[in-house]
Amino acid sequence: MRQLLIGCVAAVALAAGPLAAPAAASKLLDRNAHYETLKVDSNRVALVTYYAHGHTIHALLWHAINALRPNAAHPKSQVKFRVNYAGGFGSALGTGYWRHVSRHNVCGRYKGPPLFGLVKACTAPDGSNWALQVWQRELRDNGWNSKSREQSAWELHVSHWSGPLPDLWFKADWIYAGARGGPFDHIYGTFTYRGNPVYGFGATPAGAPTDSYGRLVYMDTLKPPWKTGYRQVGGWYRYNSFLTHRPHGDFCPGVFPAIAGVPSRPRPGRGTEYRITANGPGVTPIVAWRDYGPGFYKPGLQNLHPTRNRRGPYNARLDHKLNADQRRIDPVPTKPNSCYYTH
Repeated sequence: MRQLLIGCVAAVALAAGPLAAPAAASKLLDRNAHYETLKVDSNRVALVTYYAHGHTIHALLWHAINALRPNAAHPKSQVKFRVNYAGGFGSALGTGYWRHVSRHNVCGRYKGPPLFGLVKACTAPDGSNWALQVWQRELRDNGWNSKSREQSAWELHVSHWSGPLPDLWFKADWIYAGARGGPFDHIYGTFTYRGNPVYGFGATPAGAPTDSYGRLVYMDTLKPPWKTGYRQVGGWYRYNSFLTHRPHGDFCPGVFPAIAGVPSRPRPGRGTEYRITANGPGVTPIVAWRDYGPGFYKPGLQNLHPTRNRRGPYNARLDHKLNADQRRIDPVPTKPNSCYYTH
């Protein structure tokens, strides 16, 4: 596991309502839930009981673990949960199956790695892990206040995995050093799972994935020079979200005053630190990585944290060496997905 990997969660269902029929699902279980519990039976059926929408919900999840590598021939074939919000009613499990899981829980003390936004987690007798975690995924870019309750909601996610977590990391350098207002902070990194890049095959004009393999990375900035906007716990603000690129699973956002689709800021969202978070592929956990802005990074992709815990002034020589790092991620730049910039 990377040294600064701080978290994970995720993967389950887009809630169609508390009495939804069994359906294939992938991530979001519900929003603004309370009093969550997690139990699993010997058939690998998980019971998530929680309170939301004015009543208690007994959601059952089954039929998925881990993730597949991207498959261009079948772009919607990623593993996904079956979900039933009615405790088994209307499903092959049978009415009231949630009571069976509740009485025959086999999932014990959690033995896995630390998790981001953890609510509940347990380890089953087969060694696989289940987790519930919460996350404000849909916050507006550029740190602006949310326009709806859904945008600021705490989403409840579920994951089921064995073995290593997805691997998400970044380093930082500068971009457009000679431009007006530059140099701007710039992060670059990759998202992989078991050595395979995480990426999708299609997206909407707004940048949302249209297949089951695509993943957005959400980037937060710590204590930017803004006096207005939505401040998350700890002083974080959502800066941007972006797709990983095909075929390397890489990404490369700069930190500018303007982001498409939201109002601009007088000053860019340069923070004292940055944090990236992403849903793992398939039904693997959400992973997160937190690190400092550019200044004291060592060249070489094996050095994935700064040599000192603060940023430094623009350094053209270091910038050149960090560009070489980035070029190694994407050795054959292909427009428009290249993440290699020359300054």
